[in-house]
Amino acid sequence: MRDWSFWSVNLGRFAGVQVRLHAFFLLFALGILYLASGTGNAELLGPCALALAVLLVSVLLHELAHGIAAQRVGGSVNEMVLGPLGGLVPMTAPAQPQLQLIVAVAGPLVNMGLVFLSMMCLLLAGRDDDVPNLLSVSFAGDLINDAWWLSAVKLLFWINWVLLLANLLPAPPFDGGIVLRAMLWPFVGYRRSVLIVALVAKVTAVALCVAAWFIPQPPPELNVPPLWLPIVMIAIVLFFSAKAEVERLHERELSEEWLGFDFSQQFGDDDEPPEPRRRDPGMLQRWLERRRAARMRRRQLEEEEEEWRADDILARLHQSGIRSLSSEDRAILQRVSQRYRNRLNH
Repeated sequence: MRDWSFWSVNLGRFAGVQVRLHAFFLLFALGILYLASGTGNAELLGPCALALAVLLVSVLLHELAHGIAAQRVGGSVNEMVLGPLGGLVPMTAPAQPQLQLIVAVAGPLVNMGLVFLSMMCLLLAGRDDDVPNLLSVSFAGDLINDAWWLSAVKLLFWINWVLLLANLLPAPPFDGGIVLRAMLWPFVGYRRSVLIVALVAKVTAVALCVAAWFIPQPPPELNVPPLWLPIVMIAIVLFFSAKAEVERLHERELSEEWLGFDFSQQFGDDDEPPEPRRRDPGMLQRWLERRRAARMRRRQLEEEEEEWRADDILARLHQSGIRSLSSEDRAILQRVSQRYRNRLNH
């Protein structure tokens, strides 16, 4: 989680949850505006800026749906890191594949609802001819001559349609990767499901780069940016997210060795013997282990600080009632309670 947060901009706290905008989103926005300015049509900058605003709102609603679903099934939301096509940090849900599947599908359902809502608006406005064109992955619509609200509705339809399709990719951080992991989990165990999904993500990233080279570009008269940029950005997100997933798995395995419980049994992979550790780790491996140990220590200090704050919050709750608690106080109590439940399960 901290790897993604390091390359992000703080947008503030909403309902006690830290929301960040990742550098991938900023680079994506700058690339779109740069390509739009290079078309020679200055009128295209306004629709592109509107499209980026609609994209940010759509991604935020997508992630809020994940967060609400995670809290309803007993999970927690520490922070949200927004990327161009969704959140880059998965929500914390109980270690059960069925519950994680529920959290994963909540975001795409919101995108589907926004697609349906914007389609109804287009039909009521008598623009039913635009709906088939907007179902194309390459945007085919007039944003310059239409009114701004009609352009916003078209963009809401098309952007959420693309988000829905992108999140079907079977690779993290997209929801399709989480769904695939939850489906593989009961059959091959948690560890193997993570490694399989990470491999699928890397293969998908390479395939997208190859597709970006051969995909036909929109005709010049449309004055729209080329399609290769978002496809390559998606491939970059997939590849580095797969590496982050494997890194988190290794951190959990290291915590298993330190804390003295069997991680493989906790996640249903107890039929497989543990992989042998290297007896003589090299310099790079020792540096990585020190780095992981420092992360674990920082995380432990943060959790201890939250537990101290939870004691004060509980005392205030006893004296003044639940209305005296802020949304941040309630989020802290929820995270601390979830950690206690996890310890009891272990």
